[in-house]
Amino acid sequence: MRALTGVGVAVALIAGGVAWFLAAPPDARGLTPGSQCPVHAVPFREEVVPIVYGLTVDPFWDARDEQFPYANTELEGGCIGGEESEALVKYCEACRRAQDMRR
Repeated sequence: MRALTGVGVAVALIAGGVAWFLAAPPDARGLTPGSQCPVHAVPFREEVVPIVYGLTVDPFWDARDEQFPYANTELEGGCIGGEESEALVKYCEACRRAQDMRR
């Protein structure tokens, strides 16, 4: 087996990033399934939020997925920092209220 070098490494890294993006949960990408929250049945709103880079730890990870998956108060940017510091996301106001009650 031949080791990857130069362009091969770049292609592998890009492919890995694309694979993560496609496999990431919807809220990690700031994307939403339609025009209203499937958990709370309220219309999505749009807002510019900060992009957070690095390893993030959320003590409410399990609750977030079930009770407030579309709070989208920040966008996870991955482990490697980027130039962008903000992103436009869709969010659910009821998800944000549920998140606030947990914190």
